[in-house]
Amino acid sequence: MPALVAFNRRWQIGSDDLVFPFTAGLMARFAWFIVVCSIYGVYHKDLKECHSQIALQTFFIGVIIVACLVMGNEVAIIWTSMQGTIMNTRPRQRIPILLYIQLALYVPEIALSILGIYWAFHSSTGCELGVVVPVQITVVLQWLILLSVFAAAAMFFDPLGALHKQDRSIEQSSKLWERRCRLLCCCFAGNDQQYMNAISQIAEMFASELHGVDAVPSDVAVGLILLQQQQEIESRGKPWYSGTPVDLSKDEERSRIDAAAYFMRYSVGSYGWPMYVFMNPCCGPCSLCQKARCSACCYPANSLAHIIKDNCCMCNTAAIHLQTELRNEDLFYCSYHNKLYEIPFYVALDRDKKTVVVSIRGTLSMKDTLTDLTGHGEDIHIEGLDGGMAHKGMYLSATYIKGQLIDHGILQEAFDEAAKTGESYRLVVVGHSLGAGTASVLSVLLKPMYPDLQCFAYSNPSCLNESACTRTEDYIMSVIVGKDVVPRMGVKNLNTLKRDLETVIMRCNQPKYRVLISGCWRALCFLLDKRSNGQTEGEQVIPVKPDSQAPDPTKPNTLREPLLGERQPLNSEGSASYVEEGLGSLAEREPGTSDVTNGKSLVQLYPAGKILQINELPQNRFDLLWANRQMFQRVLISHTMLKDHFPDVVLKDLTEIAKRA
Repeated sequence: MPALVAFNRRWQIGSDDLVFPFTAGLMARFAWFIVVCSIYGVYHKDLKECHSQIALQTFFIGVIIVACLVMGNEVAIIWTSMQGTIMNTRPRQRIPILLYIQLALYVPEIALSILGIYWAFHSSTGCELGVVVPVQITVVLQWLILLSVFAAAAMFFDPLGALHKQDRSIEQSSKLWERRCRLLCCCFAGNDQQYMNAISQIAEMFASELHGVDAVPSDVAVGLILLQQQQEIESRGKPWYSGTPVDLSKDEERSRIDAAAYFMRYSVGSYGWPMYVFMNPCCGPCSLCQKARCSACCYPANSLAHIIKDNCCMCNTAAIHLQTELRNEDLFYCSYHNKLYEIPFYVALDRDKKTVVVSIRGTLSMKDTLTDLTGHGEDIHIEGLDGGMAHKGMYLSATYIKGQLIDHGILQEAFDEAAKTGESYRLVVVGHSLGAGTASVLSVLLKPMYPDLQCFAYSNPSCLNESACTRTEDYIMSVIVGKDVVPRMGVKNLNTLKRDLETVIMRCNQPKYRVLISGCWRALCFLLDKRSNGQTEGEQVIPVKPDSQAPDPTKPNTLREPLLGERQPLNSEGSASYVEEGLGSLAEREPGTSDVTNGKSLVQLYPAGKILQINELPQNRFDLLWANRQMFQRVLISHTMLKDHFPDVVLKDLTEIAKRA
């Protein structure tokens, strides 16, 4: 930030991003240089006996000289790229000139490579095989290095980077993103009108968010590292979470936790055989083979009419039985049909809990990912829920499932079957991730028809606005572990995250390569950590006295401190003085205020219902609380923010808590 400008165009790389690629290239070229010098030194006398020995001598001497010049220029590029800071590009202003020199040096190197290929594969007659083969290997390695350079240049090419087109409209950016999305999804999604509309909306969202932002991909990585440090400092001496502690001495709250742990098995089962094998890598495949039906396509059609689009061996259905311990007759309906806004689900009878369970699968395909990304607010047209809004992709998915359950009479048949037992059954809707958000919206749609409905949404994304969330607390329970990133990844939250990243990047006074090395080192230390508990970063910080928090001005720090020596929260009024004029995206606003992107107002969405926040503590302990909804207005950066989202982690924690309750 800003991007590198060279050859009269903008590139998707910064002038301070050249440290690592050119260092890797320098190491590879130096190793190749040693090989060339060794071959020339060992076979120097034998080369005189070869055919076209003048061409061969010219090749070796020319390659050695040019390689020395190229490596010298690469050292200069690396050194220059290490200077300055992310925002201070003046010390790196000679980078384009050095790149021009590097490109000029590639011309004789390519010519020598062509000469080497001609000799090694066409004019090497009369030479011993011990001379020809090393030369051939040398030429091949040289071409691999050159091709990797051109591949890197193509990777960082910006199709809209021409300087004379800097006034390009957002429509041009949107069309570019639309082509990228179509190319990415060409083998995984359809081409119907609904799919094309979704791609256009997603492309428009990316284009509107990134239009006019002079940043490169590495800036995002640096911003995440800096933002994590900033969040740790701001939470020093105080917990990052807030809410009302769960009182497990109360039967009502303990029973809700037990029920959440119990029905989590149904949610995990919806992922089919991939999740079962992932959770049971040793014995899982054997158990799956024993439960699967070989050549199920040969079975009578009426015996499997309730299972839609499973594979030939019914592996996904077998995984449901293994995860939930359901009998065959209790799996009432199961659909693996998967399209945009049409996600797999199944219906089962739980005779122990006297419930009809609807379990909805989470993200497991590119079509599901497109559904996740269609995240703008959509009005919910339900009587008594005026002003309610939902995540558009999840709302459309919930509408599809409701149509299958109600219009096709699946739920009615399930309750008719349950009525044969002479006992009263109630409806429970469960799901994880995308399935959790869809289950939440589906519960809102089904609540008027099934007043005693209960929903358990695990790792629930931000799917409902505050008005709808408040009215669902009595029948929807969201379960979130740690700093799970998905519940905090709404469209408006991402807009806030962009502003936070810009803020910390502008306040950084260290070179980018140092920040990246620091982040990689922290990640490596986390991966090598031998502790078995899920202790978070905020809990590892030792509280300090207020007067000791003031930074030492004689010591360099990664983030610039305010003039008074007191760190201010991101996007607060106190940090406005560190934002340069003209950067309108850094306007200081609270997360709950209105944002507008491309003329559309962004709606703040939250996980639905009452939110159970599970925080892992040292010594395998847990801190449970009914979280405040405002906790999910910002993305929290953590090493565990992806791990905490996995269904096996949620299941493990809930099971352990239920045992201790």
